[in-house]
Amino acid sequence: MLESRKQVLILLRSQFVLALLIAVALVAGDFFFFGVQFQDRYPRPWTAWFETIGLIFLFSLALPRRPFFILTSLLALMAFVQMSHLAYFGTFIHPTKIYLFFKETGEVAETLMTLGSFMFLPVLIFLLTLSLIWVFSLLVKSSFVVWWPLKWIIAVALLYSPVRTFVNNNDYGRQPAIHNLAFSNTYGALSYFFGKTLPFKLSRKPVDEYRSNLKIARTKPKANVIFILGESLRYQNMEIFGYRRSTTPELKKLSLEMPMVMRKGISGGVSTDVAIPLFVNNYQNRNPMPAILSQEQCLFKLAKDNGFTTHFYSAQAEGDLKHILNYICPKSVDHLKIGLGKSLLEDIEKRFYDDQLLGDLEKIDFTKPNFVLFHQRGSHSPYELRYPKESAAFPINPEDSAADRIITHYDNSVAFTDQVVSKLIREVTARSPFPTYVVFTSDHGQILGENKAWGHIEVNEFVFKVPFVFVSSQKDSVFESVNKYPKFISHKDMSDLLIELMGYERPSSPETNRKVFVMGYDIDGLEGGVWVSLGEDEISSVEKSR
Repeated sequence: MLESRKQVLILLRSQFVLALLIAVALVAGDFFFFGVQFQDRYPRPWTAWFETIGLIFLFSLALPRRPFFILTSLLALMAFVQMSHLAYFGTFIHPTKIYLFFKETGEVAETLMTLGSFMFLPVLIFLLTLSLIWVFSLLVKSSFVVWWPLKWIIAVALLYSPVRTFVNNNDYGRQPAIHNLAFSNTYGALSYFFGKTLPFKLSRKPVDEYRSNLKIARTKPKANVIFILGESLRYQNMEIFGYRRSTTPELKKLSLEMPMVMRKGISGGVSTDVAIPLFVNNYQNRNPMPAILSQEQCLFKLAKDNGFTTHFYSAQAEGDLKHILNYICPKSVDHLKIGLGKSLLEDIEKRFYDDQLLGDLEKIDFTKPNFVLFHQRGSHSPYELRYPKESAAFPINPEDSAADRIITHYDNSVAFTDQVVSKLIREVTARSPFPTYVVFTSDHGQILGENKAWGHIEVNEFVFKVPFVFVSSQKDSVFESVNKYPKFISHKDMSDLLIELMGYERPSSPETNRKVFVMGYDIDGLEGGVWVSLGEDEISSVEKSR
């Protein structure tokens, strides 16, 4: 009996060493690919080593030798598929892309035939990983210690995610996370595809193809185009839009010095993960994925194609951008930098603010045409973490109610945003020898106690109201055109303006009386949205849409 136990322990140790070696091969390939292909754009988590070791060791306890090596080879294949997609398209696989693979098999086959040099690194890593797995299998020839019930537990665990998604709309795999390992993201996309995308598509009309019809009006225009994107900023709490507190004194002062247009805006979505991809891909309607996945009207791509150097500087952290970077055509971004830490809440330890974006100006050569997106942390809750205490414009009165204190913290964050945005505008226009245009808005608004609610995500009139501020270095024809905009404009109108500033024919012009769609928190449209009817002076109605 004792001898038998020793034998089992030796076998378990052998299996663990094997799991360790295979995990090293898989994760090292992942780290190497992202390091070579994207440098620091998609930082790899060191915890992935331990998670992968544990997962593969469990597989070895659940399966005999041959099925085990088939399964680990399958993980390598899943990583290869993800890397191949990244190498060519520059984005992670989205569940809808899996649907399009089966729907447009002929076009996919034609694309695969043209990949050529794009495939060199993924193929090399895949073959090396398979070779290492084969070598490791020769090194460890002993039988496995297998606990048979474990394979059924693992099978249930693998099926649990798509089944849970189908039953209760769980969002695992809905949008790929930039820090997940390649094989993990492939599994997540497949999970959401089978649990939600496929049933949804089979019960609705097919995915439409998307084709851009933009034409270049001016080839490689000499201009600097700056897009400042706030976070959770609503115009109701901005002095320049009539708020009682002096939350935007710097912008107010700037409006007396430079040509400026201010309008009330309607966002494309009620969450950052939805609003930014829609804006950057010049789309605001239902069924956005064909437009987003095509990348044909992505602002960064359009800018780069017409001679602009492109920049994306975000004060938000890696974890908060994990579902966003995939949809801004990162392959067309020449210079990309994101904030420190894993999430917005790490401000508690990191303590840095939106004024860090001012330091990024030093990296930009404004003597050449640039398209720059400055992405703020802005007024995201908790609001007290969004501004330095020494910069507080309004004191926090401990005798005020909790609701009033929250609103004061929010107003302080707005006042700090006012300082940062005004400094960015002044420095950019001072350093640029070309005509310079700045568009400033927010991804979405915020509820501040109305109807006893707070935050965003919910689709209502408080969440989709955002500011629009346009600043021009000169009073030219573009400024005169923008100055004629109606009192309400949409994110799509603002995106159209940026496209026009990049030298393309403007896709459309904003009309006074019309309907604008605001999407819920699901970018696939599974949560519906609302149609907002705009009038000359007011929003006339808000109608839910599924």
